[in-house]
Amino acid sequence: MPSWISKLKTILGGSDPDYPRPALQEGEEIILEGHAARVGGLFGRRWGPLILTNRRLIWYEDVRWTWPLKRISGELALADIASVGKGNLLNFVFGGHRIQLRLWNGKSTFLYEGDGKLDEWITAIRGAMAAAEKHYAA
Repeated sequence: MPSWISKLKTILGGSDPDYPRPALQEGEEIILEGHAARVGGLFGRRWGPLILTNRRLIWYEDVRWTWPLKRISGELALADIASVGKGNLLNFVFGGHRIQLRLWNGKSTFLYEGDGKLDEWITAIRGAMAAAEKHYAA
């Protein structure tokens, strides 16, 4: 693909290859990487990287232009997640299956998984939660 096409895609809201990745903590290792959207709006979903480490689940937008909206980013410590699932029928009707993260504080966070690997992500998050729990219990 000619370089001017990739520059045009970046200017029009595509991924910014120079956008900095989140720093990993000492001893933190990446388990799985993919794409996700935190919010689905009237003009489509706002996609970006989704990273599962042995300590956290991290998501962020890496697009160059989000104006007038703010960039969406966030992270959850695996210890803050009580359970992981696909959500319910209402979630499916209003946007498809999503990763539902139920937190120990009673709240839920939803992420649209963008690579068609919803079951793989749920399994990986559950496995990382179990491994982290064993590590901190020892």
